[in-house]
Amino acid sequence: MRCAPPLEEKREAPIKAVIFDSGGVLERDSDRAVIYHILRKFGVPPVAALKELQNLVPLLEVGRLSEEDFWRKFSAKCGKPLPKNWAELFREPYVKNFKAIEGTLDIARELRNRGCKIGVLSNTIAAHDHPKKQKMFGEFQGVVLSYASGVRKPEKQAYLAVVDLLGVKPEEAVHVDNEPRFVEAAKKAGLHGVLFKNPSQLRRELRKMRVL
Repeated sequence: MRCAPPLEEKREAPIKAVIFDSGGVLERDSDRAVIYHILRKFGVPPVAALKELQNLVPLLEVGRLSEEDFWRKFSAKCGKPLPKNWAELFREPYVKNFKAIEGTLDIARELRNRGCKIGVLSNTIAAHDHPKKQKMFGEFQGVVLSYASGVRKPEKQAYLAVVDLLGVKPEEAVHVDNEPRFVEAAKKAGLHGVLFKNPSQLRRELRKMRVL
C-alpha cells in the first residue's frame, strides 16, 4: 500500500507593513468637535443637520464635491444663507482640536526602525490636510488620503491602493483602525486587521502577531 505524500504545512506570509488610520488612531478624533461647531454656526436641529452631513461628507471625502459646493448644498438644505466664512467651518475647529496620539506614533517609529513599512489610510477632506498633519504624515512611507485618491474606506480599492504604494501584498499588511467596519473591510480585501482601542492594546496585538 503506497502512502500519500505528507501535506505541506501552510505558512502565513510575514508581515511587512502596518497601515494606520489617522483620526482616532494617530490623532485624537475631532469629528464631534467639528460637528458641534457647525451646528452652533448654523443654528439648526441636530438630527436634520447630521443627516445632511452624512449624505454630503462622503462626496467631499472623495473629491466629488468642492468645499464651496458642499456648503452651498448644506446651507440650502438647512434653509440658511451661505456663511461668509464657509472656508473656515471645517478647518478652524479641526486645527484647534488637533492632537497627535504620541503612543501610536512611537509604535509606528519603532516598526519603521525595525524595517517594517508604515503607511496611512484615511477618509478625510482637503480642509483637514494642514501643516501639523502633513508633518506627522512625513514620517510614513505611504499615505493614501481619500480626498486625493478618490477612494475611501470601506472600498476594497482603498486598501489595495495603500499596499500597492508600499510595495507589499495584502496578506503582508496589517490595517489598524478604530472603526470595526473598516477593520472587517480590510480583512475582506486580504489584509490583516486590528481594532484600535489605545496604544498599549495595539502594542500587545502587534506582539501577538510577531510584528513587534
